[in-house]
Amino acid sequence: MKFAGMCAGLDHDERELVRCLKSVTVLTIDDNHLYPGVNFAREMDHSRMKGEYSLLMEVHDGEEDVIIATRQKRGKITDLIIVVGGDDNTLVHVRGRMKSDLLKNLAEVSGIEELQIIAKI
Repeated sequence: MKFAGMCAGLDHDERELVRCLKSVTVLTIDDNHLYPGVNFAREMDHSRMKGEYSLLMEVHDGEEDVIIATRQKRGKITDLIIVVGGDDNTLVHVRGRMKSDLLKNLAEVSGIEELQIIAKI
């Protein structure tokens, strides 16, 4: 991730964001017909995360579910977990030492609109 931060073509905010990241893990299901009825958000036992993680957002809208949680240390976000369940099952785990204002930049880079809402909180 640090090497990517040195690459040309990134603006200042994108470069700062990439340099703050240690790893990004993405798990998704492309063929929903192979795994009918799977919903990552419902499969996740986020009650076990309490104490270590702060639940920032939990939205259930019809068949779509979104859970966003962070773990912080010394005022910086060290872990960000985004779980989307339903038609688009996706789990994103971002590790690093990010300032909370960098979430807006992460939202713009990743296309996850819910992060822009959280960045305002």
